[in-house]
Amino acid sequence: MKKLTTRDIQSLKTKTNIREAANSLFSTKDYDKVKVVDICKRAGVSTGAFYHYYHSKEDIINDTYNEFDLYAEEEMKNRTFDSRTAAILFLLYFEVKSIVDRGYIFTSCYFKNQLTNKERNIINKDRFFYKQLLKEVTGAIANGEIKYESAEKLTDFLLRITRGSIYNWCLHSGNYNLVEQTTEDIQFILESIR
Repeated sequence: MKKLTTRDIQSLKTKTNIREAANSLFSTKDYDKVKVVDICKRAGVSTGAFYHYYHSKEDIINDTYNEFDLYAEEEMKNRTFDSRTAAILFLLYFEVKSIVDRGYIFTSCYFKNQLTNKERNIINKDRFFYKQLLKEVTGAIANGEIKYESAEKLTDFLLRITRGSIYNWCLHSGNYNLVEQTTEDIQFILESIR
C-alpha cells in the first residue's frame, strides 16, 4: 500500500470534515433544507472544496454507507462469536445501534434519499454488510443452528424486518428503544426457525 503524503492526509481530513458537517446538519434539519453552503460553512471550507470531493449531497450519503461498512468490517474482525446466530444478532444490533446513534431525523433523511437516489445502497448486495450477514446466515443453516430453505431469502427477510423496524421508529420520532425492540424481534424470528 502506498504511503500517504501530507497532502493526501490533509485531503482525507477535509473530505471527512465535510461528511461529518453534513451528517451533523442532517441530524438536526430536514435533508431538503440543508444546502451545500450550510455544509461548507459548518465544515469551514469553500464551496469549491465541497465540489472537489462530492458532486452533490447524495454523494455524502453514499459515502456514509461506505463508512458504515468499514466500521462493520472492523467490528467483525475484532470479535469472536459462540454461534453463527450470535454473529447474525450482533450484525443487526450493530446496524440498528449505528442508526440510533445518528438519530431519527438523520435516519429519515437517509431513508428519504434512498427512495430517489440512483445508488440504492440500502439494498446493495455487493456491500460488506450484506455479504457478511449472508455468510453468517449460510453458516447458521449449514451447521443446523437454524432451518430455512434459502440463506439468501432469509438474509433478505431479516434485512426487510430490520429496515421496517427502523422506518417505524422514524415514524414514531425515535420515541422508543429501537435497539431493544429490534433485537427482541430478530431473536423471536431466529428462535422460531430453530
